[in-house]
Amino acid sequence: CNALQETSDQLEWPNTRLEAYLKSRGFDPGSSTRPQLEIVVRIHDEEYGHTWYRLDCTILYPGGETYVWFSSKRLCHFRQRLHDRLKDAMCPEDYEKLFASAPFARHGGLAGTTKRLSAWCMNLARSANGETFPPQFLVLVLCFIDTPRYIAGALPFCIDRSMERLAYRIEDSGWFVRFNSVQVLPQVADTGDDRAISVLIDMLADKDQHVRSAAVESLSEVVFKDDRSVHQTLSVCMEDPNPLLREAAAQALPQVAERGDEFVASVLFPHLEDVDARVKKAVKESLKLLGRDDLVSSLRAAGTAKKR
Repeated sequence: CNALQETSDQLEWPNTRLEAYLKSRGFDPGSSTRPQLEIVVRIHDEEYGHTWYRLDCTILYPGGETYVWFSSKRLCHFRQRLHDRLKDAMCPEDYEKLFASAPFARHGGLAGTTKRLSAWCMNLARSANGETFPPQFLVLVLCFIDTPRYIAGALPFCIDRSMERLAYRIEDSGWFVRFNSVQVLPQVADTGDDRAISVLIDMLADKDQHVRSAAVESLSEVVFKDDRSVHQTLSVCMEDPNPLLREAAAQALPQVAERGDEFVASVLFPHLEDVDARVKKAVKESLKLLGRDDLVSSLRAAGTAKKR
């Protein structure tokens, strides 16, 4: 839970990291036109003993594409991770001028909090759309609202991209809630996200076999190819007594390895004779994806020779 909620201070990122993040979200600092952002807080709900306020977010890109998604946050998230950081970093006169007509929500989640948060966020978005809005402030805002990576022609997003809320759901007592959360994680995490990878590795020890299997699949979607530590983790899964986990690991290994990888092939090869038929089938298909059909053929030839 805590791993997903940890965030670095974007205001301290070096310029190269700021620019790389902005480009990955479709905000090219060198472009003459910039995407237009809109943030509205319309509703709230209760879950896990907390009130969650839903940010409905929209980005209209210069080419006409529109990204629409939502992300849920608690009031303390708004205050500590966005409001306080911005207010401390901005000139007091600039802050007062920007939010004079839209004061931030009061402590305690009193009546009218949703309306106040919405007005404050709309003012913030309008300011972020201006050319003079500092890039480190823009990155802080985009990170807070869990902005998806920009991919030309991508379909609209219809899921809650809140890492904070997902952190609670991934520890839910219900196995299906955990299962669903593990499946969603690759959709809200960037490739190589250490927080997501750490949580998914922890979920490999979940008491439910379906959750563990989903964690293996999701892990293969968030790591960079040729990550040796992940290869080792999945090789351990290949020795698990549960065939569902072995099958998932067999299917995941070629997704995280380069074609012809000797280590991965050596992990898969013994399981061509796995006691479970589905595992054997998955291993054969994975070896073919790795370009190691020769191993399948050699085992077949050995079997034929033994019969003779």
